[in-house]
This record gives sequence, structure tokens and C-alpha cells, in this order.
Amino acid sequence: MKLKISNQEIQDQEVKNWWNDEKTKKWHHFTYDQNNYLSGHLILRQKKVLDFLKNLNLPESAKILELGCGAGQTAQKICELGFEYVGIDISKHLCDESEKKCEKYVKLGKASFLNQSIEKEYLLKDNDFDVCVIIGSMQYVGNLEKCFSEIRRTLKKDSYIIVCQANMYALLDLIYPRRLILRLIYFIFNEDFLISPSFKSMLCDSKLKNIFKRFENSKLMNTKFMTKGEDNWKYKIKKRMFSYRRLKNILGYFNFKIINKTGATFFFPKKNIFYWFWNSLDLILQKLLDLRILPFLKSFSDNIIIVAKKK
Repeated sequence: MKLKISNQEIQDQEVKNWWNDEKTKKWHHFTYDQNNYLSGHLILRQKKVLDFLKNLNLPESAKILELGCGAGQTAQKICELGFEYVGIDISKHLCDESEKKCEKYVKLGKASFLNQSIEKEYLLKDNDFDVCVIIGSMQYVGNLEKCFSEIRRTLKKDSYIIVCQANMYALLDLIYPRRLILRLIYFIFNEDFLISPSFKSMLCDSKLKNIFKRFENSKLMNTKFMTKGEDNWKYKIKKRMFSYRRLKNILGYFNFKIINKTGATFFFPKKNIFYWFWNSLDLILQKLLDLRILPFLKSFSDNIIIVAKKK
């Protein structure tokens, strides 16, 4: 996996522009709202992260650093556990919202928020934190070496990192033909960055572009069949993709030893006639994973959660 992307300055600016966009204010409340059927996987992965944090049996004086703290949904719960907390996020409005949610702890001096990139030097002391938590923000990191250099600098000896990231090989994406084909491309060509699930993007944005890029503007390539599923997002952000193996290798490369791992959710169905089938299947698969009857299922869960110890 590429540890540094090209055009880092463009990536930095585009990530900053996106997370300061008005559209991302939905993360303040609705995204984690139980009335939003898509929130199920976010709520469960957060619970798994918090369970791992509790099981570390840290003293209440422990200090927790969260990278990409968002709108403070996890920050609030960490503060409620009694720990000291520092959150970093590139979005000003998300940091402001986090401070509102954690106002009581901010006033007590037990919580603070830094509005900055998580891959720039943190204005924090060396060897000061017991745990670093990252939930879903590593996909935006252009320079993993800089990000992990700062993580290691600010973590104490024998401290921990808890990483939770969306899985590029989630079972949900393997039951739809176009998404399955895209996952095969990811696997065969070892793709690093997210590609839109359109046939045009698969051919022109993957490593197959050496063959097909010349036909990008052809009439055939721009038919509705070829462009269905194409992402016309205006922000030019390269989103990293992660599998269990890839996260394991990254943590190993930066001298962290994995001590626990799991996955969270497989399906999050809409309320329709198929809801009970997909919901029941999701509950069964999750239970089989949680009981470690079929531990390999983590490699096909929607999110992968790993706890690792700093060597």
C-alpha cells in the first residue's frame, strides 16, 4: 500500500474543503440518529470500540487521543467513562459541535478539541497519551507515515491504538454484481483508493486505465449502462481503502502489535418486506463473529476494529 500519495497539497485542501462544507453538518446529529437506518453500523462499530477501550482496564487518569473526532458522538461517551480526552478534526464546525456536546468536560478541563489536520504535527506533548482512537478517518489520510509518526510520538510506552475502518471487502458489497466485479478488480490489481461502482470508472480509474483510458470520452464509454453508479463528487479526494490484512500490515509496519480484533455489522436493511430476513441474517452473522465461532467473518464485516499495542 502506498504510504504517501502524490499531490498531497491538493488532497489536504480538498479534505479540508469537504469537511468544512455545509453538507457535512448532517454529522452533527442525523448520521448517528437511530431513525436513520444507515446509522446502525456506525452505532455498533462505536460500541465495539468503546468496549475494547473499557477492556483495557485503564485508570481514570488515562488520557485518550481521538483522530478525526467528528461531531463528538464518541468523544462524549469517552468523557463519560471518566478519562481525559483530546480530539482532533479538520472541520471547524465539527469541532464546535464536539465542544457543545462535551461542554461540561471542557469546562472541567477534562476535554479539549484541536481544529487541524490529523497528518500535521500535533500541538501535543511527547509520550502523553495512553490510547489513540481512530474511527473512520484513516481513509482521508494522504501521508500515513506522518500521521503514524505523530501517533507514536504522542503515545506513551506500552500504550494502545484502536483503529476502526470500513472494509473494502464487506459482504454487503459482494452480493451485487457490479460491486462484486469492482471488488475483484480491487483484489486482482491491489488497488489503494476507492473507485466508483460504474463500469466506466472500473476501466478508466483502476490499473486497467493503461488499456482503457484512451476510450474514456468515447460514445460507448459514456452510455447510461457504462456510467451507472458513477460518482460525480466535486471534491477531488483520494479515499484509501482497507481490509483486515491491509490494516494488520500497516499497524505492523509502524511497530504496533495486534492484541484483539473484530468486525461490526454485515447488513443494515431498509424497513421493507425483506427487512426481517436481512436483519435476522445480520444478527446471526454478528453473533457467530462475537462468539468467535467463525472468526474469519471479520474479514467480510462492514467495519473492522483492531486493538494494537505500541512496541
